[in-house]
Amino acid sequence: MKLRQVTPEFVDEIPRKLDRGKLYVCCQYRAVKHLCACGCGAAINTPLHPTGWTLICDGVSISLWPSIGNWSEECQSHYWIRNNRIRWAPKWSRRRIIKEKESRQLELDQYFGLNFSPQPPRPEWPEVADFTSLRNWLGRLARRLLRRP
Repeated sequence: MKLRQVTPEFVDEIPRKLDRGKLYVCCQYRAVKHLCACGCGAAINTPLHPTGWTLICDGVSISLWPSIGNWSEECQSHYWIRNNRIRWAPKWSRRRIIKEKESRQLELDQYFGLNFSPQPPRPEWPEVADFTSLRNWLGRLARRLLRRP
């Protein structure tokens, strides 16, 4: 049976046995882990880093961005976790999944320095980082305001 919501639990270490419906958040290791929301029992890792997921906690609920696509699992579930609720996404085609996996691998390779193709140097302007942080914050604020009645 598909889950409709999760309960966040902040932990020092991710437990070996995961409980269904719990979203384990380990800030020390920048990781979030849970059992697949479809009920298949697969353990889903969502590492928190620039090419992984972003955790948003408002003190009451948890959201993860981007969506969780279990493309390597038989269920191939696809969903978002927003304010502790599971929001199911439509199934993706095999072609779209392959394209997403390739894109994700390229992004990871570039982030971790595994891409040996020459890249133009990025300017090291402090304003760029500040602008990105401000843009992300404003985007979250706008989404939150648009959700309110």
